[in-house]
Amino acid sequence: MSLAIVPYSPADIPAIERFNERLRAVGTEYRFPCRPADLMPQGPGVGPIVHDLFVAKDTDTVRGGYALKRETLLVAGQPESLSNLQIPLSEALIDRAYANVGAAMVFDAARRAKAIYCLGMGSAERPLPQLLARLRWRIERVPFRFRVLRANNFFREIRFLRTRRPIALLADLVRFSGLAQLGVAGWRGAAALAMRPAAGLRIEVVSAFDARVDDLQAAVAGEYPLMCERGAAALNQKFPQADQRLNKLTIWRGDAMVGWLLLTCTQLSDHKQFGSMKLGCIADGLCGESDVAALVSLAVDWLRVRGADLVVSNQSHSAWLSGLRRNLFMDGPSNFVLALSPGLAIRAPALDRCHFNRGDGDGPINL
Repeated sequence: MSLAIVPYSPADIPAIERFNERLRAVGTEYRFPCRPADLMPQGPGVGPIVHDLFVAKDTDTVRGGYALKRETLLVAGQPESLSNLQIPLSEALIDRAYANVGAAMVFDAARRAKAIYCLGMGSAERPLPQLLARLRWRIERVPFRFRVLRANNFFREIRFLRTRRPIALLADLVRFSGLAQLGVAGWRGAAALAMRPAAGLRIEVVSAFDARVDDLQAAVAGEYPLMCERGAAALNQKFPQADQRLNKLTIWRGDAMVGWLLLTCTQLSDHKQFGSMKLGCIADGLCGESDVAALVSLAVDWLRVRGADLVVSNQSHSAWLSGLRRNLFMDGPSNFVLALSPGLAIRAPALDRCHFNRGDGDGPINL
Protein backbone atom coordinates (compact mmCIF):
# COMPACT_ATOMS: atom_id res chain seq x y z
CA MET A 1 0.00 0.00 0.00
CA SER A 2 1.28 3.43 -0.99
CA LEU A 3 -0.55 5.88 1.30
CA ALA A 4 -0.62 9.64 0.75
CA ILE A 5 -2.52 12.04 3.02
CA VAL A 6 -3.51 15.09 1.02
CA PRO A 7 -5.91 18.04 1.26
CA TYR A 8 -9.43 17.26 0.15
CA SER A 9 -10.58 18.12 -3.35
CA PRO A 10 -14.14 18.00 -4.73
CA ALA A 11 -12.74 15.47 -7.19
CA ASP A 12 -12.42 13.06 -4.22
CA ILE A 13 -16.19 12.94 -3.65
CA PRO A 14 -16.83 9.72 -5.65
CA ALA A 15 -14.01 7.93 -3.79
CA ILE A 16 -15.30 9.24 -0.44
CA GLU A 17 -18.77 7.97 -1.27
CA ARG A 18 -17.33 4.52 -2.03
CA PHE A 19 -15.41 4.63 1.29
CA ASN A 20 -18.62 5.51 3.13
CA GLU A 21 -20.44 2.69 1.39
CA ARG A 22 -17.78 0.24 2.65
CA LEU A 23 -18.24 1.65 6.17
CA ARG A 24 -22.00 1.23 5.86
CA ALA A 25 -21.63 -2.36 4.67
CA VAL A 26 -19.85 -3.40 7.89
CA GLY A 27 -22.39 -1.64 10.10
CA THR A 28 -20.30 1.38 11.11
CA GLU A 29 -22.45 4.39 12.06
CA TYR A 30 -19.89 7.02 11.02
CA ARG A 31 -19.49 8.62 7.59
CA PHE A 32 -16.82 10.93 6.23
CA PRO A 33 -18.18 14.25 4.93
CA CYS A 34 -18.17 14.80 1.20
CA ARG A 35 -17.62 18.56 1.60
CA PRO A 36 -16.57 20.89 4.48
CA ALA A 37 -20.01 22.53 4.63
CA ASP A 38 -21.44 19.17 5.74
CA LEU A 39 -19.78 19.84 9.12
CA MET A 40 -20.60 23.52 9.61
CA PRO A 41 -21.59 26.50 7.46
CA GLN A 42 -18.47 27.79 5.69
CA GLY A 43 -17.49 30.73 3.52
CA PRO A 44 -17.00 34.49 3.53
CA GLY A 45 -19.22 36.27 6.01
CA VAL A 46 -20.37 33.05 7.68
CA GLY A 47 -17.95 33.11 10.61
CA PRO A 48 -14.32 32.72 11.65
CA ILE A 49 -14.26 28.92 11.98
CA VAL A 50 -12.90 26.98 9.01
CA HIS A 51 -12.96 23.24 8.36
CA ASP A 52 -10.16 21.65 6.36
CA LEU A 53 -10.62 18.07 5.16
CA PHE A 54 -7.77 15.67 4.46
CA VAL A 55 -8.01 12.26 2.80
CA ALA A 56 -5.70 9.26 3.04
CA LYS A 57 -5.42 7.83 -0.47
CA ASP A 58 -3.98 4.63 -1.86
CA THR A 59 -3.65 5.68 -5.49
CA ASP A 60 -7.27 6.64 -6.33
CA THR A 61 -8.89 4.84 -3.39
CA VAL A 62 -9.75 6.73 -0.21
CA ARG A 63 -8.65 4.66 2.78
CA GLY A 64 -9.47 7.25 5.44
CA GLY A 65 -9.75 10.91 6.24
CA TYR A 66 -10.00 13.50 8.99
CA ALA A 67 -11.08 17.10 9.52
CA LEU A 68 -9.30 19.96 11.24
CA LYS A 69 -11.60 22.66 12.54
CA ARG A 70 -9.51 25.84 12.76
CA GLU A 71 -10.70 28.15 15.52
CA THR A 72 -9.34 30.44 18.24
CA LEU A 73 -8.17 29.42 21.70
CA LEU A 74 -8.08 31.92 24.56
CA VAL A 75 -5.14 31.31 26.90
CA ALA A 76 -5.39 33.67 29.89
CA GLY A 77 -7.61 35.81 27.68
CA GLN A 78 -5.09 36.00 24.82
CA PRO A 79 -6.05 34.54 21.41
CA GLU A 80 -4.04 31.75 19.79
CA SER A 81 -4.65 29.45 16.83
CA LEU A 82 -6.23 26.11 17.67
CA SER A 83 -7.37 23.09 15.68
CA ASN A 84 -9.98 20.51 16.60
CA LEU A 85 -9.33 17.02 15.20
CA GLN A 86 -12.65 15.61 14.03
CA ILE A 87 -13.99 12.36 12.57
CA PRO A 88 -10.71 10.54 11.89
CA LEU A 89 -11.98 7.47 10.03
CA SER A 90 -9.88 4.75 8.46
CA GLU A 91 -10.24 1.58 6.44
CA ALA A 92 -9.14 -0.29 9.57
CA LEU A 93 -12.81 -0.31 10.58
CA ILE A 94 -13.33 -2.54 7.54
CA ASP A 95 -10.02 -4.37 7.17
CA ARG A 96 -7.36 -4.66 9.90
CA ALA A 97 -4.68 -4.70 7.21
CA TYR A 98 -5.08 -0.88 7.27
CA ALA A 99 -4.47 -0.54 11.02
CA ASN A 100 -1.62 1.92 10.45
CA VAL A 101 -3.82 4.49 8.67
CA GLY A 102 -5.20 5.98 11.92
CA ALA A 103 -1.76 6.69 13.39
CA ALA A 104 -0.57 8.09 10.07
CA MET A 105 -3.48 10.56 10.04
CA VAL A 106 -2.82 11.69 13.64
CA PHE A 107 0.86 12.29 12.81
CA ASP A 108 -0.19 14.19 9.70
CA ALA A 109 -2.56 16.40 11.72
CA ALA A 110 0.18 17.13 14.27
CA ARG A 111 2.45 18.21 11.41
CA ARG A 112 -0.16 20.65 10.12
CA ALA A 113 -1.20 22.18 13.49
CA LYS A 114 0.75 22.73 16.71
CA ALA A 115 -2.18 23.00 19.14
CA ILE A 116 -4.89 20.35 18.67
CA TYR A 117 -7.69 19.00 20.79
CA CYS A 118 -10.16 16.19 20.27
CA LEU A 119 -13.43 16.00 22.21
CA GLY A 120 -16.17 13.42 22.62
CA MET A 121 -15.02 10.05 21.26
CA GLY A 122 -17.56 7.88 23.12
CA SER A 123 -15.31 6.71 25.98
CA ALA A 124 -11.65 6.55 26.95
CA GLU A 125 -11.66 2.84 26.06
CA ARG A 126 -12.47 3.32 22.37
CA PRO A 127 -9.76 2.97 19.70
CA LEU A 128 -9.18 6.68 19.01
CA PRO A 129 -8.45 7.84 22.59
CA GLN A 130 -6.40 4.69 23.13
CA LEU A 131 -4.33 5.56 20.05
CA LEU A 132 -3.93 9.18 21.16
CA ALA A 133 -2.82 8.05 24.63
CA ARG A 134 -0.12 5.86 23.07
CA LEU A 135 1.03 8.91 21.11
CA ARG A 136 1.33 10.83 24.43
CA TRP A 137 -1.70 13.03 24.14
CA ARG A 138 -3.25 14.08 27.45
CA ILE A 139 -6.52 12.19 27.93
CA GLU A 140 -9.17 13.25 30.46
CA ARG A 141 -12.86 12.57 31.00
CA VAL A 142 -15.02 15.70 31.09
CA PRO A 143 -17.28 15.21 34.14
CA PHE A 144 -20.93 14.28 33.59
CA ARG A 145 -23.68 15.55 35.89
CA PHE A 146 -27.44 14.89 35.86
CA ARG A 147 -30.60 15.86 37.68
CA VAL A 148 -33.91 14.01 37.51
CA LEU A 149 -36.99 16.23 37.03
CA ARG A 150 -39.70 13.63 36.36
CA ALA A 151 -38.96 10.50 38.31
CA ASN A 152 -41.62 8.22 36.83
CA ASN A 153 -40.36 8.66 33.28
CA PHE A 154 -36.75 8.45 34.43
CA PHE A 155 -37.16 5.11 36.20
CA ARG A 156 -39.23 3.72 33.32
CA GLU A 157 -36.78 4.71 30.58
CA ILE A 158 -33.23 4.81 31.97
CA ARG A 159 -31.47 1.88 30.35
CA PHE A 160 -28.60 1.17 32.76
CA LEU A 161 -31.15 0.45 35.53
CA ARG A 162 -33.09 -1.91 33.32
CA THR A 163 -30.37 -4.22 32.02
CA ARG A 164 -30.89 -6.66 34.92
CA ARG A 165 -34.36 -7.85 35.85
CA PRO A 166 -34.04 -7.54 39.68
CA ILE A 167 -32.90 -3.91 39.39
CA ALA A 168 -35.61 -3.16 36.82
CA LEU A 169 -38.24 -4.58 39.20
CA LEU A 170 -36.88 -2.44 42.02
CA ALA A 171 -37.03 0.65 39.77
CA ASP A 172 -40.66 -0.15 38.95
CA LEU A 173 -41.45 -0.58 42.65
CA VAL A 174 -39.98 2.84 43.43
CA ARG A 175 -41.90 4.35 40.51
CA PHE A 176 -45.31 2.83 41.23
CA SER A 177 -45.08 3.43 44.99
CA GLY A 178 -44.77 7.18 44.51
CA LEU A 179 -41.45 7.29 46.35
CA ALA A 180 -39.59 8.42 43.23
CA GLN A 181 -41.77 11.46 42.61
CA LEU A 182 -41.79 12.31 46.31
CA GLY A 183 -38.00 12.25 46.32
CA VAL A 184 -37.79 14.53 43.29
CA ALA A 185 -40.21 16.99 44.90
CA GLY A 186 -38.03 17.12 48.01
CA TRP A 187 -34.94 17.52 45.82
CA ARG A 188 -36.57 20.41 44.01
CA GLY A 189 -37.49 22.13 47.27
CA ALA A 190 -33.96 21.79 48.61
CA ALA A 191 -32.55 23.23 45.38
CA ALA A 192 -34.95 26.18 45.49
CA LEU A 193 -33.83 27.04 49.03
CA ALA A 194 -30.18 26.84 47.99
CA MET A 195 -30.60 28.95 44.85
CA ARG A 196 -32.03 32.28 45.97
CA PRO A 197 -29.28 34.13 43.98
CA ALA A 198 -31.29 33.42 40.79
CA ALA A 199 -33.84 35.98 41.94
CA GLY A 200 -33.55 39.28 40.11
CA LEU A 201 -32.33 37.71 36.87
CA ARG A 202 -34.38 37.57 33.72
CA ILE A 203 -34.10 35.46 30.57
CA GLU A 204 -34.30 36.67 27.00
CA VAL A 205 -34.54 34.01 24.28
CA VAL A 206 -32.65 35.11 21.15
CA SER A 207 -32.30 33.72 17.65
CA ALA A 208 -28.65 34.82 17.39
CA PHE A 209 -25.99 36.29 19.62
CA ASP A 210 -24.86 39.89 19.19
CA ALA A 211 -21.84 42.01 20.15
CA ARG A 212 -22.88 42.07 23.79
CA VAL A 213 -21.57 38.53 24.20
CA ASP A 214 -18.21 39.82 22.94
CA ASP A 215 -18.23 42.37 25.78
CA LEU A 216 -19.19 39.65 28.25
CA GLN A 217 -16.38 37.39 27.07
CA ALA A 218 -13.85 40.21 27.45
CA ALA A 219 -15.11 40.88 30.99
CA VAL A 220 -14.90 37.26 32.25
CA ALA A 221 -12.06 35.78 30.16
CA GLY A 222 -9.62 36.16 33.05
CA GLU A 223 -11.68 33.67 35.07
CA TYR A 224 -11.22 30.98 32.40
CA PRO A 225 -7.48 30.31 31.89
CA LEU A 226 -8.15 28.18 28.80
CA MET A 227 -11.24 28.02 26.59
CA CYS A 228 -12.29 28.11 22.97
CA GLU A 229 -13.25 31.59 21.81
CA ARG A 230 -16.93 32.33 22.49
CA GLY A 231 -17.56 35.59 20.66
CA ALA A 232 -20.74 36.27 18.70
CA ALA A 233 -19.35 35.44 15.26
CA ALA A 234 -18.04 32.04 16.34
CA LEU A 235 -21.17 31.18 18.34
CA ASN A 236 -23.54 32.05 15.51
CA GLN A 237 -21.53 29.85 13.15
CA LYS A 238 -21.39 26.91 15.55
CA PHE A 239 -25.03 27.29 16.61
CA PRO A 240 -26.87 28.50 13.49
CA GLN A 241 -30.41 29.87 13.56
CA ALA A 242 -31.56 27.10 11.23
CA ASP A 243 -30.95 24.42 13.88
CA GLN A 244 -34.24 24.38 15.77
CA ARG A 245 -32.85 22.11 18.49
CA LEU A 246 -30.66 24.89 19.89
CA ASN A 247 -32.18 27.30 22.39
CA LYS A 248 -30.12 30.45 22.97
CA LEU A 249 -30.79 32.34 26.18
CA THR A 250 -29.20 35.57 27.36
CA ILE A 251 -29.38 36.34 31.08
CA TRP A 252 -29.82 39.87 32.43
CA ARG A 253 -29.58 41.67 35.74
CA GLY A 254 -31.34 44.93 35.07
CA ASP A 255 -29.82 46.32 31.87
CA ALA A 256 -26.58 44.32 32.19
CA MET A 257 -26.03 41.00 30.44
CA VAL A 258 -24.47 38.65 33.00
CA GLY A 259 -24.30 35.52 30.87
CA TRP A 260 -25.76 33.29 28.18
CA LEU A 261 -26.81 29.66 27.88
CA LEU A 262 -27.23 27.15 25.08
CA LEU A 263 -29.86 24.55 25.97
CA THR A 264 -31.38 21.60 24.16
CA CYS A 265 -34.62 19.80 25.01
CA THR A 266 -35.06 16.72 22.87
CA GLN A 267 -37.74 14.03 22.79
CA LEU A 268 -35.73 10.84 22.42
CA SER A 269 -36.92 7.57 20.97
CA ASP A 270 -35.31 4.28 21.99
CA HIS A 271 -32.01 5.98 22.85
CA LYS A 272 -29.33 3.49 23.93
CA GLN A 273 -28.89 5.25 27.30
CA PHE A 274 -31.98 7.36 27.92
CA GLY A 275 -34.73 5.36 26.24
CA SER A 276 -37.65 7.60 25.26
CA MET A 277 -37.17 10.35 27.82
CA LYS A 278 -37.39 14.04 27.07
CA LEU A 279 -33.78 15.03 27.64
CA GLY A 280 -32.67 18.51 28.60
CA CYS A 281 -29.05 19.50 28.27
CA ILE A 282 -27.03 22.50 29.45
CA ALA A 283 -24.76 22.30 26.42
CA ASP A 284 -22.81 25.56 26.73
CA GLY A 285 -22.74 28.89 28.49
CA LEU A 286 -20.57 31.70 29.76
CA CYS A 287 -20.72 34.08 32.73
CA GLY A 288 -18.62 35.15 35.66
CA GLU A 289 -17.84 32.40 38.15
CA SER A 290 -20.08 33.95 40.82
CA ASP A 291 -23.14 33.76 38.54
CA VAL A 292 -22.82 30.16 37.33
CA ALA A 293 -25.05 28.58 39.99
CA ALA A 294 -27.82 31.09 39.30
CA LEU A 295 -27.63 30.45 35.54
CA VAL A 296 -27.83 26.69 36.13
CA SER A 297 -30.92 27.24 38.30
CA LEU A 298 -32.57 29.27 35.54
CA ALA A 299 -31.67 26.61 32.98
CA VAL A 300 -33.25 23.84 35.07
CA ASP A 301 -36.46 25.83 35.54
CA TRP A 302 -36.63 26.67 31.82
CA LEU A 303 -36.20 23.01 30.85
CA ARG A 304 -38.70 21.83 33.47
CA VAL A 305 -41.39 24.08 32.03
CA ARG A 306 -40.74 22.50 28.61
CA GLY A 307 -41.27 19.00 29.95
CA ALA A 308 -37.73 17.68 30.39
CA ASP A 309 -37.58 14.42 32.37
CA LEU A 310 -33.83 14.66 32.94
CA VAL A 311 -31.24 17.43 32.65
CA VAL A 312 -27.62 16.56 31.88
CA SER A 313 -24.42 18.49 31.40
CA ASN A 314 -20.75 17.78 30.70
CA GLN A 315 -18.57 20.54 32.17
CA SER A 316 -14.86 20.75 32.96
CA HIS A 317 -14.48 24.10 34.75
CA SER A 318 -14.63 24.10 38.56
CA ALA A 319 -17.14 26.99 38.71
CA TRP A 320 -19.60 25.12 36.47
CA LEU A 321 -19.16 21.89 38.42
CA SER A 322 -19.76 23.83 41.65
CA GLY A 323 -22.84 25.50 40.12
CA LEU A 324 -24.25 22.12 39.11
CA ARG A 325 -23.53 20.70 42.56
CA ARG A 326 -25.28 23.65 44.27
CA ASN A 327 -28.30 22.85 42.10
CA LEU A 328 -28.18 19.26 43.38
CA PHE A 329 -26.93 17.62 40.18
CA MET A 330 -25.45 14.18 40.77
CA ASP A 331 -22.32 12.57 39.35
CA GLY A 332 -22.60 10.05 36.55
CA PRO A 333 -20.17 8.05 34.40
CA SER A 334 -18.71 10.20 31.63
CA ASN A 335 -18.20 9.04 28.04
CA PHE A 336 -17.17 12.56 26.95
CA VAL A 337 -13.41 12.53 26.57
CA LEU A 338 -10.97 15.39 26.01
CA ALA A 339 -7.59 14.80 24.35
CA LEU A 340 -4.90 17.50 24.13
CA SER A 341 -1.94 17.17 21.77
CA PRO A 342 1.48 17.11 23.49
CA GLY A 343 2.26 20.67 22.41
CA LEU A 344 -0.97 21.96 23.91
CA ALA A 345 -0.99 19.70 26.97
CA ILE A 346 2.26 21.07 28.39
CA ARG A 347 0.78 24.60 28.44
CA ALA A 348 -2.75 23.78 29.51
CA PRO A 349 -3.80 24.18 33.15
CA ALA A 350 -5.56 21.47 35.14
CA LEU A 351 -8.83 20.32 33.60
CA ASP A 352 -10.93 22.14 36.22
CA ARG A 353 -9.47 25.47 35.05
CA CYS A 354 -10.33 24.75 31.39
CA HIS A 355 -13.79 25.53 30.02
CA PHE A 356 -14.84 22.64 27.80
CA ASN A 357 -18.35 21.27 27.33
CA ARG A 358 -20.69 19.96 24.62
CA GLY A 359 -20.65 23.33 22.87
CA ASP A 360 -17.06 22.63 21.86
CA GLY A 361 -15.73 20.11 19.39
CA ASP A 362 -18.58 18.75 17.28
CA GLY A 363 -21.09 20.84 19.21
CA PRO A 364 -24.24 19.59 20.99
CA ILE A 365 -24.93 16.65 18.69
CA ASN A 366 -26.95 13.55 19.64
CA LEU A 367 -28.79 15.35 22.43
